[in-house]
Order: sequence, then structure tokens, then C-alpha cells
Amino acid sequence: ARSLGFLAPFLSRLLGTRSEREMTGFAELANPETGPVPETIAVLKEHDQTTPFYMMNLNKYYPTARYESGEAVSGEKAYNRYAARILPYLVSVGGYPAIMGYTVGVLVGDERSPLHDDWSDFAMVYYPSRQGFVHMMTNTPRKGVHHRDAGLQRAVLMPSSDWA
Repeated sequence: ARSLGFLAPFLSRLLGTRSEREMTGFAELANPETGPVPETIAVLKEHDQTTPFYMMNLNKYYPTARYESGEAVSGEKAYNRYAARILPYLVSVGGYPAIMGYTVGVLVGDERSPLHDDWSDFAMVYYPSRQGFVHMMTNTPRKGVHHRDAGLQRAVLMPSSDWA
């Protein structure tokens, strides 16, 4: 996806990610266990909007996706359907998945910590700015989000900042 960066100007025009879109009904649809909610977006907007950053993603999938239709696929497969839909939006803002992999366990960390979990996988995703992340997120079609929610039992997204 990094090598597709040359497509960003074209995709941003096509997908509308040049600006933030108001998300009517977002608060009612947002699931804090699997994605951003208005409060966390507000905190992200309190920081410098122009600095590049990485977003650490920790994902834990359901063994079987929780589709209302009852479709029997793995949670990982359902999430990958969401990932395929969001990738063009990520590229459109100049972002890309920098590192991705499966987790093999927790080497250091208190078992009482909410982050101590048997995560399914992780990703470090590059964004050229926080503003770009918000533009991507607010322009991604809502119809793809049901794949994310059907597949993910839990997720943690942690944006980084530069060291002073």
C-alpha cells in the first residue's frame, strides 16, 4: 500500500477525503469496543493536526463473526472485508500499513492490565497527519463498518506523537 501513495491525490478527490465530513448519527452507531467514538476523536483533535504519526492497532477477533444474517465465517475474515474497503481511503490520505503481524503472547505486562490479552494481531499504520486520519474516518462508508463490528471482539487503537 505504501507504493500506492502516488494515487493519493486522485483517490482523495474520488473518495472525498480532502475534508472532514460531519457524521450524522455517528454517536449512536459508534461502538467503543471496536472503533473510534466522538469523545476519542475530540481528544485526537486536541493535538497537532499536521504532524505525521503511527497508529498502533491491537485486534482480537471473534472465533465466528457475529453477523445478523448468521453467516458463518471467522471474525478475522469479517474484519478483512472491512480492511479491504478501508484501504483505498487510507491510501487517499497518504497513509499505509507499515507493520502487520500476528501476536504470539504477552512477554511483559501485568495480567490485571486491560491490555493484557491474547490479541489476534497488530498493525502499525502510518498517517501523514491526524487531520488525514479524521478525514479518512469521517468519509469511510458506514456500510462497511458492520464487517468490522461483526469480526472484532475488541480493539485498541493508540495514536503516537513525536518525541520532544
